[in-house]
Formats: sequence, structure tokens, C-alpha cells
Amino acid sequence: MFSMRLFCWVIFLFLFSESVLAQQIDSLSYLLSLPVSGEKISLNIDFAQKVAERNPTQTYLLAKSIVQKDQNNNLQLNASAFYIIGYSGMLIGEYAESTKNLYKAIELWEKLENKEEIIRTNCYLARVYARNYDTAQAFSYAKKALDLAVSIKNLKLQGLAYHQFVIGYFYIKDFSKSLPFSNKALQMRSKADDKQGIMSSYNMLGLASARLERYDSALFFYRKAKTINEKYLQNLDMLSAIFDNLSDVFLILQQYDSSFFYLEKGLKIAEKIAIRPRIMESYESLANYYEKTNNTTSALDFYRKYIKLKDSIFNEHKNELIYRMNASYNFEKKEAENEILRQEKTLNRYILLAVGSALFLMFLLVIILFFAFKQHKKNHFILQKQQKEILEKNKILEMQKGEIMTQNVELNNQKQEIIAQKDYIVLSNEELNHQYSQIQKSVEAAKLIQEAILPFEGRVKQFLPNYFVLYKPKDVVSGDFFWIEQLDSKLFVAVIDCTGHGIAGAFMCMIANTLLDQIIKVRKTFSPDQVLNELNTDIRSALRQKAEDNDNGMDAAFVCVEKAAQNFNLSFAGSKHPLFYFCSQTKEVKIIKGNKFSIGEKRSLNKLFNKETVILPYESIFYLFSDGYVDQCNPERMVFGSPKLFQLVSEIANLPIKTQKIIVENTLNDFQKDTAQRDDILLVGIKIESNII
Repeated sequence: MFSMRLFCWVIFLFLFSESVLAQQIDSLSYLLSLPVSGEKISLNIDFAQKVAERNPTQTYLLAKSIVQKDQNNNLQLNASAFYIIGYSGMLIGEYAESTKNLYKAIELWEKLENKEEIIRTNCYLARVYARNYDTAQAFSYAKKALDLAVSIKNLKLQGLAYHQFVIGYFYIKDFSKSLPFSNKALQMRSKADDKQGIMSSYNMLGLASARLERYDSALFFYRKAKTINEKYLQNLDMLSAIFDNLSDVFLILQQYDSSFFYLEKGLKIAEKIAIRPRIMESYESLANYYEKTNNTTSALDFYRKYIKLKDSIFNEHKNELIYRMNASYNFEKKEAENEILRQEKTLNRYILLAVGSALFLMFLLVIILFFAFKQHKKNHFILQKQQKEILEKNKILEMQKGEIMTQNVELNNQKQEIIAQKDYIVLSNEELNHQYSQIQKSVEAAKLIQEAILPFEGRVKQFLPNYFVLYKPKDVVSGDFFWIEQLDSKLFVAVIDCTGHGIAGAFMCMIANTLLDQIIKVRKTFSPDQVLNELNTDIRSALRQKAEDNDNGMDAAFVCVEKAAQNFNLSFAGSKHPLFYFCSQTKEVKIIKGNKFSIGEKRSLNKLFNKETVILPYESIFYLFSDGYVDQCNPERMVFGSPKLFQLVSEIANLPIKTQKIIVENTLNDFQKDTAQRDDILLVGIKIESNII
């Protein structure tokens, strides 16, 4: 049984000497020899991973035996075992076996919902593919690990994932592309206070900088790695490697004293911890150093030491390979024997199961025959009873048949009546469609007539180059219209909102347009208040309101603009409609409110309209509008409102006139969405420039 308590006891430190390494392998072997039970089974992955780094072959074979021993299919145990097989297999070059087992580990970690181990396993899958120079797959699994680490906000594992990109680029010797990922890994590891990871990132940054001939940067990063190792980790194996890296850079820079200083320190540490691959690398670096400094005797001496130790390690690797092959053969032979025993046990179980099943089926057949006979007798009795009931029901059905025939005759009569009604409805519908078509043609003609009385754009552009009109009738024809005229060096602009909309509103527009022409062009009444007063009187007379007792009328906003020395005098009168104006000097939008009664209504009798005058500089703008814009609803049944329109005008008054129209129209559409238009909409904006009069 692999329990967490036993592994925590065995893990106790000092992983880097040959004697302690042997004790670790023995501890791992002892734990693997224990019987597997259903109690808290766990494999201390960190311990096993460190043992694998020192002796990957034995760890690989021992971990494979975990899966063989586990008869209870313990997910935690098997996931850990598959992970260690994959990790140690990567170290000994068994890449196909490593990949297969790491995939199995991920599958079990997913069932256990252990996201941290899924991330770690994806990282080592990326490393296996990097060693096989399949960088596309390597980066794919590194990306999976990174995305999952970000999702669980684990900074340490994010650093590990970024580190896999660095390793991938190192294997394809693209050192410049590795630098951003090294920096990201360092950033994440620094936030997580992962000293081991920080040291590793600094060392990789140093290696990449050295390969890119950025030697000052390489020295800086190696020294940072050295400081962290000495202060926090005391990892002598890694410290020896860092000293060798520093020595290599100083040798390239021809700073031979510094190079020799670090070479000597690296060799002493390697000899102290008795790690022969590190000693071999130090011998090679010293041979290279003495060759550069023209000390051929010492160079040859250390090169011989390097070759001797390399041959020794190579022979050990050969022996280890033979041992692994023998162990694999014995393992597979034992697996085959176990498989034969399992098949024999399975066959015996099948034989016992077949005999038992045959006896059970015979007993079951006797019971079925007994109950079948009883059921047959019961069914015979039921059948006789049902035959009697069927005869009685046939008599009832004959009677119902006669009733149904009578009902069919009545239904046929009703059908003929319905057909006759349908023909009448079809004829009526055709007549209504014809009438509707005639009405539509009349309305379209009325639209052309109404458009003819509106100011002609080509003519207005001659004296008003910068203005816009937003005109949206609710129906085909509108109850709103605008009136623009230039007369006697004055500019007149009116926006009229007649009672109702559609055809009724359009007729009122025709009357109001005719009366405005008569008041201003014939009578020469120019003051806005007097124009509205006369329009009030003329509407009451034209509609015979006193005799007919009707209250039809209109709301209006009327402006007269006169040119002064260096500015304009703008006079305004309004009936329930205000004036917005933008002063080009103050850059402010202000409002002038009209009177609170309508033209033509009963309560306007004997009332007079007020006039207000403002002085505006060139390039100022004024706006007139009916209530259709501000009264429009949105899907939540909220109206746009005058305050919001005032705010909108304040925001766009500095923009070009054409742009203002687009914004005003788009704002209304965005507010209205798919809500039906409530009323006719009319809004006029005019810029008063020096050449308009």
C-alpha cells in the first residue's frame, strides 16, 4: 500500500548523494512491495519525481509494477503511477511509452477532478514532444496547461506552463523567441514566490542571452540565479551548473581569471556532491579553458579525465540499458503468466456460471409452463365473456349507425350553407380590396400634393446652405409641416404641428400653409407674435369655430431673423413649442419657451402671443421641432422627453450640420427600436451664416 504517511516519512531530504539515492530506491521498492488495500492509497509524486531524476530506469520499472499490483483499480494510485512512468520514461528516452502513460494519467486526473495534476501532466507532455522536436504538439499542450492554470489562478503552475514554451524554443534553437516566455515565467514565479522556479527562469534567460551573444545580460541573469540558489535553496547540483555557465561567458569575454574562478568553484561542488555528469562537464570546461589560455599540458590532462569519466558513464548507461531490457523481459514474462492464471480463473467461473444458469433455466421453464397453463384456462373464460359483450355492443353500434347517418345529412346541409357564406365573404373581400386600393392611390396623390407645398430644397439651399430637416410622417401624409421663406432681407422659419395626423392633419397643413403665405407675403406681417396672432384669428374664421363649435387648431414655433452690423437679431414666438439656440461665441445652448395655448383652441380667444428677441453672432444655430420627437416611446413605454433632446443638442451643436442630422436620427432609432411611431416627427436645424440674407 502506498499511503501518504509512509511517503512523507521516506521523502526526508538529501536527494543528491549516491548513498542517499540508494536509500531512496530501497524505500521506493519497499513501499511498492507492500500489499495494496482500499485504504488511503496515494503516491507522493514529488518524492518519486526527484528519485526518477537521479535513477530514472529503476523508478520507471518500479512505477510500472504499481499498476500490476493494484487489484482494486484505485484511481489516485494508478494516476500517480502512470504519471511517474511517463516522467521517468521521458528521462530515459522512452518517448512513445512516456506519451501513452501521461495520456492515461490525464484521463484519471480528469475523473478525480485534480486540475493541478492535469496542468503538471500537460506540461511534461509538452516537454516529451519538445524532445522529439514536435514543437507544434509541444506548444499545444503547453497552451492547454497555461489556460487551465490561469482559470484556477495558480501562479506557480502558470510559471511552469510558460517554462515549457521556453524549453520548446531551446530545442529548435530559436533563442530570441524564448525570451518573452522566460520573462512571463519569471513574472508568474516571482508573484508565487517560487524560489526554485525563479532560479530556473533566471538560468534559462542567461543561457538564451549567451546564445544570442548578449553577454552582459547573460552574466546578470546567471548572477541572479546564483544569488537565489545560495540564499534560499542550497541546490548544489544546480549551483555547480550556474558556475560553469558563468565561466563559459567569462571565457568568451577573455576574462580568464573570472572564468577560472567559477570553473574551480563548480568543480569543487560537483566533486563534493559526487554527481559524475556534473564532474564530467566541469572537466570538459577546464580542458577548454586551458586550451584557450595556451596551457596545452593542463588542457590535455583535463581532456583525458573528461574522456575517462565519459567512458565510465557510457558503460554504466549500457549496463543500465541491459538491466532495463532484462527487467522489461521479466516483467512482460510475469505479466504473461499472470494473464494465463487470470484466464484460467475466468474460464472456471464461466463453467460454474453456465451449469448454474442451466439449472436455473430448467427450474424457470417448469414455473413458466405451470403459470402458462393457468393463464390459458383464465384466458378461455375471459374470451367467452368478451364474445358475449361483443354481441351486445354490435347491437348498440347498429343503433348508433342509424343516428350517425341522420347527423351526416344535417352536417351536409350545414356544409352547403357554410360554402354559400364563404362565397359571399370572398366577394366582399374582393370589393374591400378594390376600395382599399383606390383609397391608397388617393392618399399617395395627397402625399405628392403635400410635398409640393413644403419648401423646395434646391431653392432654400440658395439662401440657406447649412440646414437640415428631420421629417418623418406617422402615416403616408403628415399633420406636421415646415415653412421657410426669405423676404425683404428677412428670413422666416416656421414649424407647424396641426391637430391630428394622416389625412385630417394634412388638410389642416394645407390651410395653415395658405394662411401663412397670405399673412407674410400679402399682408407683410413680419413680427413673430403678430404672425401667430393673425394665424389664430384666421384659423378660427376658416374653420367657422364659432358656428361649428369645433376646437381644431395647431401648435407652432415661428422665427424671424434680421441681419445687423456684425450679428443677427432673432425674434421668436411659440405656441406650445420652444426654441433651442446655440451661441457660437459662448458655446452654450439655451431655450426660449413659447406660450402655453394652441392656435385655434377655445381658450386662445382674446389671448395674445409673446415675442422674445436675442442677438446671435455669425455661425450660431437654432432648432425648431414639433412634439413628435420628444413624445416618442421606447419598448419600456418611456418617452424621449424635452430634457434629453436639449442634452442631445448641447452635445452635437459644434458638429457639422449634416453630421447633426445623422446623430439626431440614429439616436431616435436607437431609442425607439421596434416600437411603433406615435406621432408625426419634425425637427429643423439652421445655421445662420453671414451670407444667408
